[in-house]
Amino acid sequence: MGGRRIEPWEAGFAVRRDWPDRTHEFVRFGAIEADLAGFVEADRAYWRNGPWRPAHEVVVISQRDFDLHRRRPDCRAPDCPTGSHVPVVSP
Repeated sequence: MGGRRIEPWEAGFAVRRDWPDRTHEFVRFGAIEADLAGFVEADRAYWRNGPWRPAHEVVVISQRDFDLHRRRPDCRAPDCPTGSHVPVVSP
């Protein structure tokens, strides 16, 4: 992804993938929300034929928190960022 470099403490946008078992993960980070739309569509297409289909949304999160969260698979923490002013939901 192009664009400016984000410092670890700065907020950016991340794609949050929520699973039917109520776990979630953050899978892509970027400085510009609109740049994540292509990733969301490709990710939806990848999971479309699987037995489980995740829901997607774009959330605001710092680069540092995104990096820390990547080390926590199958997260269920209720304090992880959710919601977006422009949610991206699976069909």
